[in-house]
This record gives sequence, C-alpha cells and structure tokens, in this order.
Amino acid sequence: MKPFAFFPAMFRFIKAKRWDFLAFCVFLGIICGVYSLYRLPWGPAVYTALLLTAAELLFILIKARRHWNRLKRLEKLMECANAKAGVIPMLDAMVQEKSDFDSLELYYISLVRQLESQRVEAVSWAEQKSLASRNYYTLWSHQAKTPLAALRLLLKEDPLDHNALEQELFKAEQYVDMALQFERLDSRDLEFESIPLKHMVTQTVKRMAPLFIHKRIGLELGELDGLVLTDEKWFCFVLEQVLTNAVKYTRQGSVSVSGVDGRVIIKDTGLGIRPEDIPRLFECGFTGYNGRADPTKRATGVGLYLCKKTMDMLGHQISIESKVGQGTTVILDVRRGRLEIE
Repeated sequence: MKPFAFFPAMFRFIKAKRWDFLAFCVFLGIICGVYSLYRLPWGPAVYTALLLTAAELLFILIKARRHWNRLKRLEKLMECANAKAGVIPMLDAMVQEKSDFDSLELYYISLVRQLESQRVEAVSWAEQKSLASRNYYTLWSHQAKTPLAALRLLLKEDPLDHNALEQELFKAEQYVDMALQFERLDSRDLEFESIPLKHMVTQTVKRMAPLFIHKRIGLELGELDGLVLTDEKWFCFVLEQVLTNAVKYTRQGSVSVSGVDGRVIIKDTGLGIRPEDIPRLFECGFTGYNGRADPTKRATGVGLYLCKKTMDMLGHQISIESKVGQGTTVILDVRRGRLEIE
C-alpha cells in the first residue's frame, strides 16, 4: 500500500463498517421512538443522541487509527516480502501485539506465518536440489565424455574392434540411463511386483555381456531362487550399476551373483576398497582411492550414490564389504522392504 492511499483506505474502512453505522442509527431511532411513544420532552433525547453520536465518532476515530497502523505494518511486511527478506520475525512481533488485532486477524497472521515458513523450506529444498543437480550433471558430463572419446578413437582403427565398440556404446547408454534415473528419483514412479530374482539377474547380465567379454571376466551365477517384491526397472538399474563397478575394478578372475536368505550378493575378485573409503562410498561425487589411482577409469562417484538413493526409495538396503587385494562384496538386502504409500 502506498503512503498517499490514506483516503482510499479510510473509505474502504468506513464502507466495511456500514452495518455498524446502520445498527447505531437504528439504536438512535429506537430511543427517539420510545421518547415519542411516552410523549417525553425532546431535550433529553437530543442530548442523549448527541452524546452517543460523539462517543460513536470517538470510537470510530480510535478504530480508524488502529486500522491505519495495521495497514502500515502490513505495508512494511509486503516490502519485506517483495525484497525476498525474511518476514517471520515481523510476523512474530505482530502476533505478540494482540491488543491491536482481533481473534480472526490473529488467526490469519498465524496462517500467513505458517505459509511463509513452508515457503522458506520449499525454497531451501529447491536450492539444495538445484545445487545437487548442477553438481551431478557436472560429474556426469565429464564421465559421459569418456566413452564418446573412446568411440571416436576406435572408429579410426582398421579393422574395427567390434567388441570394444560395443563396450563403449554400452557405457554411453548406461550414462544416459543414469541421467534419466537421476531425474526420476523424486517422481516415485514405482510399480511393485513379486519378480523372480533369477529373471532380473539374467536379463541384466545379458545386457552387460559386452563388458564381461571385453575384459575376459568370468561370471558365476549361484542359487537365484525366490521372488523379490520390488520395482523391476529400478532394481535392475541397481544390479547393473553394481555389476559394472565389479567388472571395472576386476583385472582378472570372476564376478559371482547369488541369492541367500533374501539377500542378493555380488562378489568380485578385484582391487578391493580401503577401509577408510567404505563409509563414504554412497556420497555423491566421492571416488575414493581406486577412483583416483587409475585416471583411465574416470570414476566420478555417481553410480553408487544413485544405487543408495534407489534402494532407499524401494525400501531395500545396500551395504558393501571389502578388503584391499581380496575383492569386494555388495549385499542387496530385500528381506524387510519398507513400502511407503503416498
């Protein structure tokens, strides 16, 4: 509200009080009617009417002044809101001044305060989400360049190495899937079904065949009986990421997949992970010693971060056990899936 809007504000105030004025006029009419019916002298009636009118005008002026003071405070509140400054302290001060507001106005002030608090939380969450997205896509773009550069170099060779081309193409497709999965993490696009574990593992392994063939890594499939209550698409994404890491950091030997007591166990004979790196493996962007030691692998710490987020969303658990030089074991625990219905 602008400073020069005093008269329009007062006009709206008087217009809002029109029913009070009408009630006052009816009250004076009743007094005059009583005097007329009893044929009383009109002098006391006139004095009574004048005194009541003066008192009413005084009350109106007091109410108008308090109304104007409230408008000025609201004007400052709007200025703070327009400047994107915090308005909660001012709202708290307004709530404390209970003498200036009736119960309905105090209710609206409390409601505005609650909405402002929710808005601040929403803005903070959006900023954190935006920062996480920027960091993720910065890491993702560096990682996605690797297979593209490798494809360009492989296409210049004669004869073409089709296995190597398929491997790099698979990596590029995988990075695209990772970006899509990252965008869908908050969408809760889930469809839970009881899926045979063997079906999910075999279809994931078939998709990853070029990686195993290119690195000449053996694959051992153990007992995979039983059903898993999960979302097939998301769970296969986790399987693929875990198997990709197993192949990436295994120079020779094999990778085994088995199901034991409601747990899917993926074990490799690779480099292993340092004990101090294990607690931070699921942090976004954390690469650990292995990811930094070999620059050709271009690790960015995105895959396991997405795996952890996905498993939490599915109500499952993921954990990692490893010893340097003896390999790594990833455990996908689906025994006590906690489904949250929204």
